[in-house]
Amino acid sequence: MPAFPAASVFVTALLLRHGYNRLLLLSTGIHVAILAAIVGLGLVAGRLAEIPFDSRMLGWRSFAEGLSRAASVSDVKTVVLRGNDQVSESLYYLRDSDLDIRAFSPRGLGQAADFERRTWAYGDPDTVLLATGRDPSAFGIPLGAADKIGEFPVPSYLNPDRIYSLYRVNPPAEDAFPQ
Repeated sequence: MPAFPAASVFVTALLLRHGYNRLLLLSTGIHVAILAAIVGLGLVAGRLAEIPFDSRMLGWRSFAEGLSRAASVSDVKTVVLRGNDQVSESLYYLRDSDLDIRAFSPRGLGQAADFERRTWAYGDPDTVLLATGRDPSAFGIPLGAADKIGEFPVPSYLNPDRIYSLYRVNPPAEDAFPQ
């Protein structure tokens, strides 16, 4: 960046010396247009910040808000999600809430995942809330161990009719992972 002014002077001198006046005018015009665009964006930057690009395009804010509202009807404050994107976005948007967000670990209890201290697998001794658009059996939860307690719509840019269900998952009666 410090070399740009010196390079500008050098290139201008070369263009003038060799008679490339049109190329110099073209280069100057391009630089003036870029400068005008930067100044124009600077003037409207405050208004651009008010447009919720992320919530309209991806729906993560509405997902987290729906999850929080659906979880508020329960006394359980540990929510299990599947997928790094769902877990990380929920952790971000619900960082000031009292919900404990966990990632489903298909490897079982005690196995590290992307969120090492925030993993859950069926067999955990705690009761959790499972938020999913799938059947709980996809998580290895047997029939009767998960009670559906609610639904919340999660409209997104790609799928405006997506519905997530919230299940209360009770711990297994016996050890789900025998040694």
